[in-house]
Amino acid sequence: MRFKRIGVVISLLLLLFTVHLATARDVIRGNDCVIDSDRVIEGNAFILCRTFTLNGRITGNLIGAAFDVELNGPVDGDIYMLAGQMDVRSEVGRNLLFAGPVLRVHATSSFEDDRGDLMTASLSTLVSDGAAIPGSVISLSYQALVNGDVGGEISFWGSALRISGTVTGDVDANVGDAELADASQLQTLLTPFRFDVQLIPPGLTVTEDAVIEGNLTYSSTSPGDIYGELANSPTFVQVSTSPDFTQINNTDDESNVTWITGYLSVVVREFITLGAIGILGLYLVPRALQAPVPQIRHRPINSLGAGILTFILSIGVWVLVLLIIILITLLFLTLNLPDLVIVGMIGLGVVNIGGASAFYFIAIYISRIIVSLAVGRLLVRLALGDDRMAYLNLLTGVALLALVVFIPVLGTIVNGVALALGLGAIFLTIAQFRGFNRPRAAPVTIPSAPEDARQMPPPIVEDAPRGPGMDNLPAGFRWWNDRDK
Repeated sequence: MRFKRIGVVISLLLLLFTVHLATARDVIRGNDCVIDSDRVIEGNAFILCRTFTLNGRITGNLIGAAFDVELNGPVDGDIYMLAGQMDVRSEVGRNLLFAGPVLRVHATSSFEDDRGDLMTASLSTLVSDGAAIPGSVISLSYQALVNGDVGGEISFWGSALRISGTVTGDVDANVGDAELADASQLQTLLTPFRFDVQLIPPGLTVTEDAVIEGNLTYSSTSPGDIYGELANSPTFVQVSTSPDFTQINNTDDESNVTWITGYLSVVVREFITLGAIGILGLYLVPRALQAPVPQIRHRPINSLGAGILTFILSIGVWVLVLLIIILITLLFLTLNLPDLVIVGMIGLGVVNIGGASAFYFIAIYISRIIVSLAVGRLLVRLALGDDRMAYLNLLTGVALLALVVFIPVLGTIVNGVALALGLGAIFLTIAQFRGFNRPRAAPVTIPSAPEDARQMPPPIVEDAPRGPGMDNLPAGFRWWNDRDK
């Protein structure tokens, strides 16, 4: 099941960022873009608008980005759309792929292909009552509200999933904890935006009107609310969370055992994750992984400050890169180069996403592994008097970090400090390697000649020709040195 879900995620990402490279017959750009009901666009259409309304017809694929999108006319091909909010009330030829805050598939919409899929990466995805998705629904969202019918499977990764329609295939979901989370705070953050969406609390809800003909498998920290008709008994995989130290009760042995088991499970999971990545790093690039350790030992304050500053600046860098991508896209559109627009958006988008993923992998994992190496080296030296065993240093430091990070308050502080320390040590090491922090060489001074030597005149060549007016000088006259007069 795990490999199947990983495969679905990879397929979704590839589909979201690998659109067809066919030439767009029409490039539509502007502020408020409207395709009238009597207009037919032959072939593919590429849009880049503030608002986009389709009342006519597109015989190919629809590709583009806009803040608000309304699709009232048919699209015979696939739809690849990046938007703030999109409402679909039209015929969709094949698949619908959407990335953005809000997607609403209304009851008047229809998919012409019997295998047409709905794939989304959004804040909220709504399949209204009366709408039908013939294929599968694959969603990476905060919430997915499936009130219509789904002919295939539902694969969901997010916080809240509510099913009220009929699902012919299986349902595989990973949802949040309904007992500990609340959507009201997140709803408040959306107030400045004009998104027509109402967020629901996390968790799984299968209403009384729902019918699931396949298997229902879901993962969460707490059981969902299941009232509908299920062909098979649901499979609930409970996900453990950080232990709550307030649950310790000296008079309740069973409660204490449960708490200790939960605490040790998350500690072991953290130890295995960091330990495996660290061992792999020591095996492949041992010098590079251990190079930042001296920065933590000798310059801890500088490393901490550099790590905090690097993490803050990284947010601005990704925003700047995104703006550059938009400016390049607008430039290509102005030059009427639709092929370069599509290729450029894909290439720059993949580079931006890949760079951000690599940075945060280093920040979250590698930085803490470096701190574990530094702490482990200190502990092993104190215990054994020899800190040259890199793997032992790593496992010792990782074990200590895993034991501490799940302690309330203290664990959060330690985890944050470790992340900043490691990230700053990496930055300082790179800066030193590049020569930014190399000490400047002392200026070379040339010893000066003695005072007597500086007053000596240049040697006179006796047989040199005498200048004008030098013929009648008295014998022994030396004008350059009064002492010789």
